[in-house]
Amino acid sequence: MFWITDSLRAKTSDFQPQRRRLMPIMRGFWQFSNFYGEYHALPVKDRRRYVQDFEHQKIQQRVPCQ
Repeated sequence: MFWITDSLRAKTSDFQPQRRRLMPIMRGFWQFSNFYGEYHALPVKDRRRYVQDFEHQKIQQRVPCQ
């Protein structure tokens, strides 16, 4: 078994491109889980308002007012 693990050694520099691709995915998942947790912590009557406010903030961040 040891001969298999020895042949599978990899340098840490080989993982740098994967890390660059993984970080945006992890950020997106973190943002989603944060939103989802806050959403479910609210009473049912306030959830629709929370989503509308969240979407409004996202739109304002994308398009700056002139």
